[in-house]
Amino acid sequence: MKATLPKLSSAMTASTGAQAVEIGQISLVVEDVLAATEIIDIHTHLFAPSFGKLGLWGIDELLTYHYLEAEFFRSSHTAPDQYFALSKTQQADAIWRALFIENTPISESTRASWPSSRLLVCPPTR
Repeated sequence: MKATLPKLSSAMTASTGAQAVEIGQISLVVEDVLAATEIIDIHTHLFAPSFGKLGLWGIDELLTYHYLEAEFFRSSHTAPDQYFALSKTQQADAIWRALFIENTPISESTRASWPSSRLLVCPPTR
């Protein structure tokens, strides 16, 4: 649905050149602007190897992805300061234990990570 801005010449703002929008038209204008805006969602785990250190690779990076970290903090008694003091491998081990060994991996995040972790030859007892 394409929204058009109302013709309110008195509503022009000198500092920005923006036009005021009636409150009932805000959602239509926002929808129109978003539909016309190119959005690129860059995930470092999707970068090609040619990106070098910008790309994140391996089981430790997979397990310490922020979705799993957030779930880890909801599922464990580890305080954030304790967790962030650990090495990347220790963090990954803590997440693996809490989300895949001590709990059934039923969330969307853990279910999405499970097939990849198996491809990376992650032993189920890690």
